[in-house]
Amino acid sequence: MNRSITPLKALPVVVALLLAACSSDGSETQDTAAPPAETAVEAAPSTATAATAPLPAVTEPSGSTPDADADSELADAARELGVTVAELEDALGAPPPDLEAAAAALGVSVADLEAALPAPPDAGGTGDANAAPASDIPAAALEAAAEGTDITNVILTSQSIDCTDYVDLYSSDVTDLSQGTEFEGGTSVSVTDGGCLVESNNIPNHDFADASSAFATLTSANGLTVTIPSDPVATNEPVALSQALYNAVMLNGVVLDILSAGCYDPDAPGADADGNTAIGCSSDDPWLIDPMGTEHKFGADEHNAHTQPDGRYHYHASPNALYEDAPSEGGSPVIGFAADGFPVFGPYFVDPDTGEVREAVSGYTLKQGERPSGEGDPGGTYNGIYNNDYQYSGTGDLDECNGMTIDGSYGYYVTNGYPWVISCFAGTPDPSFAK
Repeated sequence: MNRSITPLKALPVVVALLLAACSSDGSETQDTAAPPAETAVEAAPSTATAATAPLPAVTEPSGSTPDADADSELADAARELGVTVAELEDALGAPPPDLEAAAAALGVSVADLEAALPAPPDAGGTGDANAAPASDIPAAALEAAAEGTDITNVILTSQSIDCTDYVDLYSSDVTDLSQGTEFEGGTSVSVTDGGCLVESNNIPNHDFADASSAFATLTSANGLTVTIPSDPVATNEPVALSQALYNAVMLNGVVLDILSAGCYDPDAPGADADGNTAIGCSSDDPWLIDPMGTEHKFGADEHNAHTQPDGRYHYHASPNALYEDAPSEGGSPVIGFAADGFPVFGPYFVDPDTGEVREAVSGYTLKQGERPSGEGDPGGTYNGIYNNDYQYSGTGDLDECNGMTIDGSYGYYVTNGYPWVISCFAGTPDPSFAK
């Protein structure tokens, strides 16, 4: 079993084809999750043994004409599926594709889609279009993976809200349980102007992709460089979350990315019987789907995380491997920092009124009754599938953004219910958290 910072195995079906047939601008900011109606099917990754060497490109077989071959093969696949080439290209999107979402958009099964699409040319096991190039991984993260303090399965304990107290190099040795592939995580925390610089390869410090998960893309190392503001200041009005920004970075170097790209849109290609689509929705859509509110959690694993189309592992809710799920004398530790610089704590705190250590309670409650059922509205009973199934009632401990101030210090708290970690920013997010 090979160990590497950027794992690399056989190419998944269709990646090489898409690289030839589709535009290669690489832009992808939305989280392409598994369709709400069913669990996801993975599509891609990795295993290389040289973490620091540039990865060789996928090569075409001698004598082939990539563009012509790709166009012909795509046309054959479209005919077999009973769709147009344009419909197939739109459904597949930019590489690497989300086969589950593409199949849903086309109204076919994943098995039929995989069967119609040709296998990619043999690259000899030396390259992978889904793997992050070595140049994408910050040098400090590579150094951390090789020489950092081992934090594999470490439970965090510090409650310091000063990011400089976490300055160090950190490494981990973990396994993608769905593939049996080993990864080396690397995270560097250093001091920079105005805050702390976090550089990582976005591999967690715990095993991932257990049997309960169904990732749409296999996990791969991806470079991350963000700056945590060291002196966060609350704004007069909360700042809304956006799909254009990561919400927070955990101390293991993995990002928190709460919002999905799924919503109620019955006119969307591949919308399910309830009118829900898994992809293509914006932060402003009124009926955005809460991944944790669906039965299968968008294919997330036991850590409430899954992958984006580029293989980036990210949390949608509590990163529960980072803290003890039991009250300690002083409450839960700091497990990360939000994009605005305020700390993120686990679920427990010391109640200043009683001195009791207890779980923080969200101020959001599920709305009662039925949703609107007019044009653009899903109707049905409020049941927590959509973010707008909840309203802020102020009945818990936490404010609208899922945070509170204790002993003069503000922080966000993990909750055992919506909005899970963060629902808005209390301060101004640093632009380095842009996707």
